[in-house]
Amino acid sequence: NAVQLPSESCIDGFDKSYNGNTMLQYLVTGNCVTDLYFNEQYKENAKKKLLEEFPESAGKTVICYVPYFRYRNEESKYVNMMDIKLLQEKLGNDYVILVNMHGDYVEGCTNLIEIDGFAKDMTGKMSIRAQFCAADIIVGDYRDSMFETPLLNVPVFMTNWDQDKFEMNRNTLYSMNELQYGVSVKNTEDFAEKVMNIGNYDYGISKMFVEKYLKNCDGHSAEKLFAGLADL
Repeated sequence: NAVQLPSESCIDGFDKSYNGNTMLQYLVTGNCVTDLYFNEQYKENAKKKLLEEFPESAGKTVICYVPYFRYRNEESKYVNMMDIKLLQEKLGNDYVILVNMHGDYVEGCTNLIEIDGFAKDMTGKMSIRAQFCAADIIVGDYRDSMFETPLLNVPVFMTNWDQDKFEMNRNTLYSMNELQYGVSVKNTEDFAEKVMNIGNYDYGISKMFVEKYLKNCDGHSAEKLFAGLADL
């Protein structure tokens, strides 16, 4: 029973998750899926695919927005997420937004998601990781794939203004303070302001996250995994 881990720092968490199962063997080789982020051809193809799906993105700063599943209440079909129309008003014509909605709320969501020439719902049109590779800026919070984004070395923002509630409801192994992988934003206006001042972006948080949790993700995780399995 082997488990692939992206860093030695993850061992304690997995021990707790598996209740100290001593039969497990940890292969600290990185995460295979993250090899994509080091593949220049894959990233180039992702950008070409984006132009096919969203021609208006040509020459614009591309923001990939990945909101987590959260309705205001059980009856509502309005999702707690950033205001796309307000972002258009604040950012103007030099930006486009790719919105990747959680599968549970694509249908029936009453939020304004698409705006011609500015915001496009890319859910199901490109893989989420391809969208990351095509983006200049990434913003989101608790979706699993978001925790890989610091590897891309682009500005990453976290809309984790409700992290205390999230921790309480999900019973997470780590606190969200420990898992801070990007710069936090308070609301739509705060995000827009930080984007317009992107030259001041602090990469320190993302770099520390990579060093602690993704240290062995180097583009060769699959190779190392196969070698490790052969030695078991």
